[in-house]
Amino acid sequence: MAEGGYDHVEGVPEPSRRAPPWGRVASCRRRVSDSDGEAANRVFELLMGNDVAPRKEFIIAGADDLSRARIDA
Repeated sequence: MAEGGYDHVEGVPEPSRRAPPWGRVASCRRRVSDSDGEAANRVFELLMGNDVAPRKEFIIAGADDLSRARIDA
């Protein structure tokens, strides 16, 4: 392994030396209820579903709260 904890590809950490992702987020766990799943399903259906009118209303309603500085375009 090269100097600085990297292998032969510069800038790419060696996989065996990295902490597993579940070790870093262990303290962030929380319980998810059925209502959380139902709410997520409703939002997903609203944003990804076939019905355009509710999605358009949702986007228009939230447009006033959006700062142009937050848009990465």
